[in-house]
Amino acid sequence: MPAEGCPCKLERWDPSLGVAWLGIDFRCWALSVVGIARERKQMTAPAIEIPARRGKAAHVARGQHITVINTHGEQVVDSWAFNGDDLSEFMSMEHTRAHTLRLVPRVGDILRSNRRRPIFTLVEDTSGGVHDTLIAACDRYRYAFLGVEGHHDNCADNLMAGLAELGLKVSHVPSPFNLFMNILGVRMVD
Repeated sequence: MPAEGCPCKLERWDPSLGVAWLGIDFRCWALSVVGIARERKQMTAPAIEIPARRGKAAHVARGQHITVINTHGEQVVDSWAFNGDDLSEFMSMEHTRAHTLRLVPRVGDILRSNRRRPIFTLVEDTSGGVHDTLIAACDRYRYAFLGVEGHHDNCADNLMAGLAELGLKVSHVPSPFNLFMNILGVRMVD
């Protein structure tokens, strides 16, 4: 269920490692400035519009900020980050929760990799803090379970396709950071 509220919501992230970042807009219309980063290259990420039910990936430099703008206020954005030098290291919601001791990161929190290293810092959030770190990315198996026959667009395939556009491939789909997703029915803010 998407978060309710203001049609323009921002997330600002500061990569701690050189990382690969992917933002997915599975519902529709989100405009994101996203990226996949390598710490040795400083680069400016252009605005990337993510079409409905698709994913995009881009390179992001260490220290560069990423802003995700939810233009219509009804989109959930499945988001991942990978170390650009070693894709087996990725942003881990499980490891992040163990360090922050809460379900939803707040401004100032460091998001951790599966090696417990800082991968992003949440430096601004004007959305009211409505996000999810628990629900797995939707995939073809979920839709088959729900009775869908044949292909159905899904976040797991969108992750793979977004990375493939950059010539990258990962062995599995980590749990995403679901931006603007309210699964608890409450706002998780200070």
